[in-house]
Amino acid sequence: MAQFEIRPMEMEQTAREIDAKINEWQNSVNRLYQYASELDAMWEGDANEAFNKTFGADRPKYNNLTNLMSEYKTAILKAVQEYREAEAMNRKTLSNG
Repeated sequence: MAQFEIRPMEMEQTAREIDAKINEWQNSVNRLYQYASELDAMWEGDANEAFNKTFGADRPKYNNLTNLMSEYKTAILKAVQEYREAEAMNRKTLSNG
């Protein structure tokens, strides 16, 4: 039978790494929209309007990725908390036994 070991500290590190990636992603998206805004200031006409409409419609997709990554990070941290609580309860039960 295969065994696996839960390492809460490594899970927390993974959550921190995900958080850093979320920040990187958000910064990249913000830069992208800043560039689009600069382009908008230099460009006029129907093509500009079509570009802005299409580009603006993509913003929710970028936000959805951020939300998904945040949910994953939260799930990892919740699992760590539940694991530690279960371990504490097991230690208490064994010490009272």
